[in-house]
Amino acid sequence: MKSTLGIFVLLGIMLSAAPADAATKVFLLGGQSNMAGVGQYPGGVVNGKTIPPEPAIPAPYDDPQPDVQFWHNNAWTDLRPGFGFQSGEFGPEVTFGYRLNQLFPDDDIYLVKYAESGSNLAVQWKPDGTGAQYNAFKSRVNSALLNLNNAHLNPEVAGMIWMQGESDANKHEYAVHYAENLAALIDKVRLDFDAADMRFVIGRIDDWPWGATADCDLVRAAQQTVAEADDNAA
Repeated sequence: MKSTLGIFVLLGIMLSAAPADAATKVFLLGGQSNMAGVGQYPGGVVNGKTIPPEPAIPAPYDDPQPDVQFWHNNAWTDLRPGFGFQSGEFGPEVTFGYRLNQLFPDDDIYLVKYAESGSNLAVQWKPDGTGAQYNAFKSRVNSALLNLNNAHLNPEVAGMIWMQGESDANKHEYAVHYAENLAALIDKVRLDFDAADMRFVIGRIDDWPWGATADCDLVRAAQQTVAEADDNAA
């Protein structure tokens, strides 16, 4: 499934199961390039060139969203286009945050994203203390949560979206262990952020042969297997 499909699956399960009394909801976004975001918006600068006015991002996603806060440069700021792989780009957070605000209009919504283009789960996102990307992700989330706690709020990590897998599909020894590695990641995120029942959505990679076709199929199957085995995943 595409990342946007995963996002709306997450919304559905959160609607039916998220605690109703949690007023400060934090949602995590992690993965590689598709999560980092390469959507371009008019007026943004990508590779030194200003993006032309057409095609425009459809309203209302083109405007800042003051009701949804995004963690950027160690501070909260209104969600808007511009938090993608480059400053002139955006990722799934723009539509995700907007929809969350529609679903939880009485709650405070906070998004924390960490994504690194080309990163793999097997080594770089390994959550045992050796994975550089996981360590950076954890550090960013902890900083954001500490900021909320210092503001005398009580943040609940309510869900996470994961869009990754292409890099592991490029290497057979990574692909064959993707299911166990992904399950370990989910367990560690829940443990690290005291969120035992946190909802986790896996954006399934497409069937384009990122590596050998068989290895791409392994990763896609692993993503589905992990989602089906976890009552709080999709």
